[in-house]
Amino acid sequence: MKTEPTLGSGEHPPALMNNPSLWVIAVLLAFPSTGFVQKYTGVAGVAAYVAVAVVLVFLSVWLTSRFAPLLNRHFKRLAILSVAGLAVTFLVLHPFEDSRGPGKSSDRDEGLEMATGLLAQGETPYYTSNRTAGPLSVLPGSILLAAPFVVIGKVGLQNVFWLAVFLFAAAAYFRDKAFAMWALAVPLVLSEAALYEFISGGDLIANGIYVAVFFLFALNRCEDPKTPAWQRWLSCILVGVGLASRANFLLLLPLFGAALWRTVGWRVAVGGCL
Repeated sequence: MKTEPTLGSGEHPPALMNNPSLWVIAVLLAFPSTGFVQKYTGVAGVAAYVAVAVVLVFLSVWLTSRFAPLLNRHFKRLAILSVAGLAVTFLVLHPFEDSRGPGKSSDRDEGLEMATGLLAQGETPYYTSNRTAGPLSVLPGSILLAAPFVVIGKVGLQNVFWLAVFLFAAAAYFRDKAFAMWALAVPLVLSEAALYEFISGGDLIANGIYVAVFFLFALNRCEDPKTPAWQRWLSCILVGVGLASRANFLLLLPLFGAALWRTVGWRVAVGGCL
């Protein structure tokens, strides 16, 4: 699947600034953080925060369009530096948040670590109530994909890995490296909820990315008649693992089926792209 390029296409900045979708993006970025902001600044603070977020989204688009040639030319270097910066940021700030931070509240990382350990011992990963982590809310797919990062001792690094995957996947899918850099940076800068989730080591960022990547990979493999059968099988297995990460992702299955139907026809869609 391919889309038209965006910020790096040479489109004049005012044309981008008039794009209605930017208003939607700005609101979606700001909305998850309104609870954080309201807790400390009240309703007036929420209104100010949303207004600032909207302004910064439009400003960031304008700046990205201006510097698109530079971002495209040095994409690989900037991508490596960005991923390295994310890793360092997590490794430095996570211990503070996890042990002494004023916002300490997330136990999703500890829950995944406990679940993976229990599963490795042949026991059910759905542990009983304890002081370390609350009831486990994820399905086995999340545990499976988090396991390699539990083994290396930092389950929160899965966010860094999947953000890197997102960066390169977005550059390829949108055919716009400048837009991919923008899509990586802006949510983490403007959304307090996303930034806190990243620093706390929760898996929501990684979970959202790998489900989307698996869907796109499956659509891409199924629409190409020359794709080897094993790649189609693999893409369908990955979609299954992604859907088995959290129950709410099952709501995306009809949309995925509709996308398959539209892309490759109902026979392939009903057959699961096999």
